[in-house]
Order: sequence, then structure tokens, then C-alpha cells
Amino acid sequence: MNEFNPNDVPIRPAATVMLIDDRPDLQLLMMERHAKTVFAGGMWVFPGGAIDDEDSFAEANSPRKSVRTDAQANELLGLESGGLAYYMAAIRETFEEAGVLLARRISDDSPLSISSENQHRFD
Repeated sequence: MNEFNPNDVPIRPAATVMLIDDRPDLQLLMMERHAKTVFAGGMWVFPGGAIDDEDSFAEANSPRKSVRTDAQANELLGLESGGLAYYMAAIRETFEEAGVLLARRISDDSPLSISSENQHRFD
């Protein structure tokens, strides 16, 4: 069996999320990667992944106003451009991998729930 060489994996833009709950004791959400996954198989990781092309167009294609603009995201992350794509990738990957939706209601800034009891209450 050949050992995995991390130097053989091309570096690409990606985002990771640390979900932390500090009540009553500190808890972190981590996920164990499938043992047969080529990259980091069997390792414990935070939700996250590569930025997709669609993540870069989130601000222009969104029917709603984002919490922050690309310019604000760039400033916060110390980038020249494309900062909002990192936020969008982090949100998308967290939902895809962990089933946790990082979203808030525009009407009152409360967390958006996708539970069956709230399925007809999206705003």
C-alpha cells in the first residue's frame, strides 16, 4: 500500500468553520473523515472545503441582501478580492457536510430553522 504524500495535493482556496458551544462546557463540532478518503482519511476535521465557482458569484446572484459585501469580507480577511466566496463556501460546506445551516432571517435577524415544523415559515 502506497502512503499518501500531502505534497502531491494541489493547494486551492478553501474555507473551514469552527462551530463552538461554550455552555455549560466547551464543545467543538468535528467530523471524522471516511477512512478510505484519499485526502486526510480517518482524520478528525472541522466542516469545510474548497471554494466552488458558484461561491464567487454569491453577491451578484443573490435575491437578498447579504450580511456583508465582498469589499467588507475582503477587508476582514485581508484579501484584495473574492473574500465573500470564502464565507459562502464555509456556509455551503457546513450545510453539506454537517447539516448545519448558518443563516439568519432578514426580518428579525433570528437564526433560520429548516426543521419540519418551520418548513412553511421561510422569509
